[in-house]
Amino acid sequence: FTTFLPGYFINLAQVLHLYEAILAVALKFVVHIVTTHLRPETFPLEKTIFNGKTTREKMMHEHPGELDSL
Repeated sequence: FTTFLPGYFINLAQVLHLYEAILAVALKFVVHIVTTHLRPETFPLEKTIFNGKTTREKMMHEHPGELDSL
C-alpha cells in the first residue's frame, strides 16, 4: 500500500483501529451493564449468582426448557 499512499497512512490506520477497538469494548461493557444489571427484575442485585437459588416462577419465566428437564 505504501507505493500508492504515503507512509503516514499506516500510522493513521493503526491509531484509528485502536480507537475503534476502545469504542467497541466500551459499548460492549455498557450494553452488558444495561441489559443484565439494570433490568427492573434484577435491579438492586441478582442474588442467584452468589447462592445458586432462584424461585420456580423466575425459572418458568426465564428458563422454561431447563425447568422442564429438572
